[in-house]
Amino acid sequence: MRERLFYDPEIYSPCGFIGSFGLQGRAHRMSGPLYKAIDREIDIVISPLTIAKIWSDPGFDRKSEIGYLGLLEFISVSKIDTDIATKTGHYLRQYSASTEIDLEVANIISICDISGYPIVTNNKVLYEGISDDTITCEQALQKLN
Repeated sequence: MRERLFYDPEIYSPCGFIGSFGLQGRAHRMSGPLYKAIDREIDIVISPLTIAKIWSDPGFDRKSEIGYLGLLEFISVSKIDTDIATKTGHYLRQYSASTEIDLEVANIISICDISGYPIVTNNKVLYEGISDDTITCEQALQKLN
């Protein structure tokens, strides 16, 4: 079975994941995992709420849409079932008052908690005390090589 990594929303920002196409940002950090996903050597998994958040950005234009739609051909979008939905609500209820988690982040934590996928993030602080299975982009690259 291929390695499965769950990428959090920050990876998909213009300076993160899409930088692997050389548009801007940290191309050297993300090109390895993206190319491995394109070659079907690994599975990159994201939340459908991350897609909604990307598309809702006021600066999201037609060129961005085309670029992201191309990326989505090589990325798995997690399904949201009753178990994930109820666990998402649990995390929101338990942590939203004391941390910066929102619906999307709670959903990511729930998916990873149930599936066992590690969360690849540039912001490990966001998950401190909630999820122990977080790794940085650099750690993901080391793990893959």
